[in-house]
Amino acid sequence: MTGCEDCRRRDEAARADAARRFWPGQAVEKHTGDYTATGVVVAAFLTSKGRERYVVEHDGGILHIYSASNLRSAPGRWARPSSDFAPPP
Repeated sequence: MTGCEDCRRRDEAARADAARRFWPGQAVEKHTGDYTATGVVVAAFLTSKGRERYVVEHDGGILHIYSASNLRSAPGRWARPSSDFAPPP
């Protein structure tokens, strides 16, 4: 990876963090489609095309990947109140 490529990836990651709608540890509800479900965001990332995705853990440890448009904040506390998972100030 060249230095410029590394800088570009860091810039993309910084923009993704600034625009992130949900954070690891946050309770969310999948509210679109044929079913609804609540869970906790365990990871957030960008696809190779720059689209944000969220990994949500549902009851029983089942993991699903969703776009932000499928999710909304759910009432409740953060699952892991830690500085590692806290949203930016």
